[in-house]
Amino acid sequence: MAVPNTNTFSLNDVRVEIGLGTTASLIDCISNASASGYDPAYYTAPATSLLEFRNYSEPIVAGNTLKVTPTTIDTDASASSNNISVTSNTTWAVTEGLSWVSISGAANTGNDTFTLSILINNTGSPRSGDVTVSTTSGSPSRVRVIAVSQGSGFE
Repeated sequence: MAVPNTNTFSLNDVRVEIGLGTTASLIDCISNASASGYDPAYYTAPATSLLEFRNYSEPIVAGNTLKVTPTTIDTDASASSNNISVTSNTTWAVTEGLSWVSISGAANTGNDTFTLSILINNTGSPRSGDVTVSTTSGSPSRVRVIAVSQGSGFE
């Protein structure tokens, strides 16, 4: 189900559209939207804000662009491999300081896909952290965050 192209829509419409479960809070939705490809520079008027949030009919913006999909990865305790899509008109870098996450396959320029691999979680505790994708040349600087969380296997 897509968020309707009207001025009224429910929180559940937003939850579904941005890939969160139907029990996600409003704060979860805002965090996910803030970390996603939404950029306040695209905001022009309330009547079009929903279209711009969904990256439809984006006005032409001078300078760097950076969109990362998905912006949230939530896995169980098993190891996983996740493809991350980057759309950009410049060079970019991926940074992470998580001992249980590794990055591979990124050309770090233009439109590309890289793999975010998560090791099995045998710590007995859930864990979470962020992976950052940011532009490395030109301006303005753009930064997108991928929120990564992994269960302990005991939930």
